[in-house]
Amino acid sequence: ETIDSTVLTRINALMSAADLAREQPAAKLKAILELNEVISQTLNIDELLPQILSSLMKFYPQADRSLMIMLDEDHQLFVHSSQHRDGSRQSIDFSRTVVNTAIEDKQAILSADASRDDRFSSSETIVDIMTRSVMCAPLLGAKREPFGTVQLETHSYDKAFSESDLQVLTSLTAIAAMAIESADIHEQLMEQQLVERELSFAREVQQGFLPSELPTIAGYGAWAFYEPAGHVGGDYYDLFTLPNDRIALVVADVSGKGVPAALLMAKVSSEVKVALTRYPDNLSKAPFEIN
Repeated sequence: ETIDSTVLTRINALMSAADLAREQPAAKLKAILELNEVISQTLNIDELLPQILSSLMKFYPQADRSLMIMLDEDHQLFVHSSQHRDGSRQSIDFSRTVVNTAIEDKQAILSADASRDDRFSSSETIVDIMTRSVMCAPLLGAKREPFGTVQLETHSYDKAFSESDLQVLTSLTAIAAMAIESADIHEQLMEQQLVERELSFAREVQQGFLPSELPTIAGYGAWAFYEPAGHVGGDYYDLFTLPNDRIALVVADVSGKGVPAALLMAKVSSEVKVALTRYPDNLSKAPFEIN
């Protein structure tokens, strides 16, 4: 028996939650509650995405495979997570035609038989992986720009997805997108806090290379103020007392700023002290070349 390709429906992913909730409210509510419980358990992206797919596989028992396909910084598609009904580690090939259609049109799409769907007939991957029915919904961020898709597939005709399946998936994907974006923001904040702590520590270390107090010089007063433009800088100063009532004043302006400049400043500080200790009477012999 020949089964013709049928495009059952496509849903605008920009529709409001109220509009989406008018169809299958009981099913949506059950799925939303279950998904909310899953996404509330972690803010780690690498843990969250597989958990979302696991939840969807439970809600759609006819699904043979699910994919979380994301866009990287160069706007290239890659599979972040995948789930297979039989638990096997099968190929994670996917049709870029299907995914790009969902992303570019910002629409959730459903094909009753993707391998025969005219929209995707040029996609060899669809034929290769024997996808008979596919739902693909875009993940939209707060600015309504897509950053990936959720895709569910079946590999047999008698388990094809329905229009109501797609409507529920559209609602769930909207919730998943908010959770993923929140988790991403959380991870960025955590990384920023880590960098700030490391920079704060670097600043403390750098301050340790500067004199805590300046020596008293008869007939003179000495004071210093140091404030780097950023968390850490490379400028350096020090004041030393030498034999025969001599004073050595060192002021250095290291090119650049930040951690690299601070590291060079630490090297300068160390070599200056070594030079003044080894050559207090003839500083012209001091090896002061800093590379």
